[in-house]
Amino acid sequence: MRNLIRGLLFGIVLILIYNHFHRRYGVIDPEFRDVYNAFQHEAILHHKSLNYANLTIEMYEPRVQDDVNGYCELSGDSAPPYIAIKRSKWNSVDAYGKEALLFHELGHCILHRDHINGLIRDSNGHLIPQSIMYPYSFASTIYKDYREYYLDELFSVN
Repeated sequence: MRNLIRGLLFGIVLILIYNHFHRRYGVIDPEFRDVYNAFQHEAILHHKSLNYANLTIEMYEPRVQDDVNGYCELSGDSAPPYIAIKRSKWNSVDAYGKEALLFHELGHCILHRDHINGLIRDSNGHLIPQSIMYPYSFASTIYKDYREYYLDELFSVN
């Protein structure tokens, strides 16, 4: 029984290592294509010339419950940027939520933006995230209502 458990653990470790080192670079899951194209369009409108070389965007579903809806991996200048979006989150949000989620991760991987924890007051006195780079999910209705502001802020930093 002990050998069986060791064998299973060894097999799991090998699979994880294989998956990490055998990623398909430069592949964008078709599920993300429209939002990715919208990001490129917004970059052009905001006069940004960006490098998307070998960018990979894939779905993932964690084997254990976590609070991460997506992540960007940048491993130095030589490794291509990699974005993973949690399938259950992607499937649970509307079009504005999808855009906010992927634009946030593209902000990390393509624009090299860090999280911004700040909140600001809107014209009604409600607190809203200062940036799309806010580290926590927020309502897609907020993003929809303030989309122009969030896009200007996202692309304004060099």
